[in-house]
Amino acid sequence: MKRRNFLTASTLAATTAAASAAFPTPVLAQNSRRLRMATSWPKGFPGLGASAESLAEKITEATEGALDIKVYASGELMSAFEVFDAVSSGEVDIYHS
Repeated sequence: MKRRNFLTASTLAATTAAASAAFPTPVLAQNSRRLRMATSWPKGFPGLGASAESLAEKITEATEGALDIKVYASGELMSAFEVFDAVSSGEVDIYHS
């Protein structure tokens, strides 16, 4: 590799690193976001209902609170067979079925 090409590449890399460090962090990264999860399972349902609760807790823990998921059981917001339609219409953010 020629010395001139090496110096040009090094200068370009240093300039890019300095420019990217100057940008502020996104607003979304600074705040937490609350998501609503509808499930097809009744409240306290062993197995599948517990796995929805566990999934919500693990996502909140993995994102260090940046995503906070509120779980709604079947019948709280809509019936068990309407969860897919609720996500499609934007009524809730995610579903577990």
